[in-house]
Order: sequence, then C-alpha cells, then structure tokens
Amino acid sequence: MPGLQHEIVYEYTGKPNDNGIGGRLQICRVSPGNAAVQPSYDTLPSAAEPIILNSGHNIPRIGLGTWKSEKGQVRTAVYEAVKAGYRQVDCAAIYENEHEVGSALQQAFSEHLIRRQDIFLTSKLWNTHHSAERVRKACLKTLTDLQLEYLDLYLIHWPVAGNVGTEVVPSIQETWRAMEKLVKDGLVRSIGVSNFSVKKLQYILSYAEIPPAVSQVECHPYFRNEDMLQWCKSKQIHVTAYSPLGSPDSASMFKRKAPLLLQDSTVGAIASKMACSPAQVYSKALANLHSGREVHTNASLLS
Repeated sequence: MPGLQHEIVYEYTGKPNDNGIGGRLQICRVSPGNAAVQPSYDTLPSAAEPIILNSGHNIPRIGLGTWKSEKGQVRTAVYEAVKAGYRQVDCAAIYENEHEVGSALQQAFSEHLIRRQDIFLTSKLWNTHHSAERVRKACLKTLTDLQLEYLDLYLIHWPVAGNVGTEVVPSIQETWRAMEKLVKDGLVRSIGVSNFSVKKLQYILSYAEIPPAVSQVECHPYFRNEDMLQWCKSKQIHVTAYSPLGSPDSASMFKRKAPLLLQDSTVGAIASKMACSPAQVYSKALANLHSGREVHTNASLLS
C-alpha cells in the first residue's frame, strides 16, 4: 500500500485585492522543505505523481473547491481553473451549482483542453438523500447536472439524515451499502465520507465490503484534527482537509472560539516579511505540520 498523503483544499472566497489575490485565480506551489511558498499564476504541478487511494484509483494533488461560490460565477471559475491546470473539482449537491460545473467541463472537453479521464470529480450525498432507494437517485441527479457518466469520488456529506431522535434513520449502514452498490454498478469509482468522526468511521469499517477511500474533514492550525489524521493514516484512508484557512461557518455551528486565521497579527507580520499573503504562510505551515505529505491549494475565481 502506498504511503498515505494528505490533500488540503482551499476554499477562500475573499474580495478583490484581499490578501494579495487581486481578483485573480491564485495558484501556489507548496512542497515540504521549501523556504517559502512560491505563487504562480500560469502553471500548476498537475503532471506530478498522483496520490493512490485504497480503491486503486488516483487522485490529483491539487483541487478546486466550489463551496460558497456565488451563483453565476462557478462556471467561469471552473473553466479558468481547468485552463490553469487544475485536475480535480470538489462539488456537492447542496452547493446548488453542479450544473455550472458541468457546463464548464463540457466547454473544456469540446475545446480539447482535457479529456474526461484527465479530471477528477468529487460530489457528496446530502442528508435528506440517505437510504437504499434515494442514494442512487441522488447520484444520477448529480451525474445529470455534471453531464458525466461516472464520478471519481462520492462522499456521504454528513453523518446525519435529518431525522429527530437518538438514532440516524435511515442508518449509515443502509446508506453505505447503497454507496457500495454505486461502485459495483460503475456509477462511482471510489466512495468515502465527509465530517465523520473516528468512531463513526470505525463502525463503517466493521461492516464495509468496500472501505472508505477518503475522509474529508476540517483541518487548520486552530483546529488540527490530529486524532483523525493519525487514525486514517493507520487505516490507509486518504484525508482531504477542507477550510485550512478557517471556517467561520463551522466555528459558529460547533461553538468553537478562535481568531480569524487570515487576520492573525503574527501571521500578518510573517507575510509582510516574506512578501507573500497570509494564505501562503498557512500553506507552508500546513506543509510542515504534515511533513512528507502533499498540500493542495485551491481558490475561487474572484470578480
């Protein structure tokens, strides 16, 4: 089994000129051991050796997140990201923009910028679509919106189903069985989870025919999620860390009190000294935090 590596997806959506982005698609090369994070606006390391999931499929080392991207702007963001070299796009039904992603991809395909096999598409099953009969319908709706025949990765978005009570109904086991069926039917190549705890992942492993290939969780310097990272490493489950620049939404949801990462005065001073943005300082910090593992950068196209 190849060595486990961690993917970090940035979903920063600031305003033009905030933190040096200046209304452009910011691309950074980040590798452990470099003296500083070097920004690049023209190339991406898309040809670098990909990460191999426990499913046997490859996941690129860089990805574009589409959460909280403004409606009407996602299509352009995805198209420009593909032109810039991105080869992974992270979507979800609840983002309500998968049709824009699909439109952008079709343009890229028609212009021969990429082939379907060149790009990795992730989507997520929403809470109200759990259960054996709903999972397939939800996946097919996503495939229709994305104008694709298969997904590279499909995640259970949250370990809840919208019901009130002490048990999740339908059960996660029932939903996971339906996720496995998607793989067997060729609609999805790899499956995983998002926002699950170690305990919930352990329970899935106790009955899974197809183990989770990916666990997507929040992770940044103020919320390191170290137990999850180490446990997944021991089980050969790939970790995608979302919101590595912090998430005010989740901080409010889970009542965590922490400063805004991009406004940290110490990081701001370091950024000034290094002539880079606070986001790039955090990129380097995360690369060092998970030494020997890859750091993935991602940003929305800002207008």
